[in-house]
Amino acid sequence: NLFGLLQGKLYDAFFLVDVLHCIGISILTIVGIFWISAHRNKWLFPALLLGTTVLLFMFEPIYKEWSYTMIPEGLANYFTRSNGSVFTVIPWVGYTAFGAFLSVLFTRFKNYKHLYSWAISLSIIAGIGLLFWSSPLFVKLYETTGNSLFKSLFSNNYLFIRLGDVMIVFAIFMIVRRFITHSNILRIGQNTLSIYVVHFIILYGSFTGVGLYRYFHHTLTPAISIAGALLFMFVCSFAALKYERNEDRIKKQLTLGRQKLLLAIERYAPYALKMARGFRGRLHRIFSATKG
Repeated sequence: NLFGLLQGKLYDAFFLVDVLHCIGISILTIVGIFWISAHRNKWLFPALLLGTTVLLFMFEPIYKEWSYTMIPEGLANYFTRSNGSVFTVIPWVGYTAFGAFLSVLFTRFKNYKHLYSWAISLSIIAGIGLLFWSSPLFVKLYETTGNSLFKSLFSNNYLFIRLGDVMIVFAIFMIVRRFITHSNILRIGQNTLSIYVVHFIILYGSFTGVGLYRYFHHTLTPAISIAGALLFMFVCSFAALKYERNEDRIKKQLTLGRQKLLLAIERYAPYALKMARGFRGRLHRIFSATKG
């Protein structure tokens, strides 16, 4: 955290991975997949995105058991939570890849007259299917093939079930899209990443190491928790929107401050260097006299 860095210390928590790391790597992964498939068949890109999701979800029971002891701990934290990471790159890149897959489909069919009718229906069907039929499917596959992978999947089928939740919520948002067109609501939707960053700093103490979680973890009553959560959501959204509104001015001030700092360094560096040389010379004379 910040205080540790100011003291020249790197705590173990500095190397832990959370969802922001996963988002960044997920974006780079999507860019990489696009780069590989950009000049090939137009359906290769969405197929690779969907395939990435399916593969990561299907083989999660296998790679979650790996210890990753063969690589440095800071790098292993991206793949295992055993050292304290909140999230890991795999399997969570799969959700981002699936979101990119949906965005490609919406872009390809954006001019289709019945886009939302089909999208809502298919999302609901897919969501219900993943929620209620994915586990029985894995049971059937295990009984048919005897492959223990399918047994592990239906024993802890949280990834596909959560994807089903996502599809149901996605359908709900599409249904009510006409009622959430207020400018502030749209701005909140456009700044979800900023809201997440603010919430993480306040709640978990990113940068500072001091967050609400440290002081109120499992100590609040349900009534206070609900009221506090609503207030917390409002504060995070307000702060993120305030930053978004003043982003250009803040960046200009930061740029100006950096320029002033560089000018000050350039101006006073020769004097500081001269003083350092003089101080070193005096130390040298003192030690020489002591030895003599």
